[in-house]
Amino acid sequence: MATSSITDNIVIRDPKQVEAFADAVEKAAQNPLGRRTTSVRMVRDKSEFIQLMEKRRQLHG
Repeated sequence: MATSSITDNIVIRDPKQVEAFADAVEKAAQNPLGRRTTSVRMVRDKSEFIQLMEKRRQLHG
């Protein structure tokens, strides 16, 4: 995400839009995105790599 989007000033003059923006910010704060977990496995030799690529081909075509 670009940091410039965080530092921009937001000017809202319409009271309805102000309320909608405040509601959206509050809703976003209540439901933050969770962190994804990933697992990493080191491939040590050519045969292991070939096996991994075959499994990938079967899963993803």
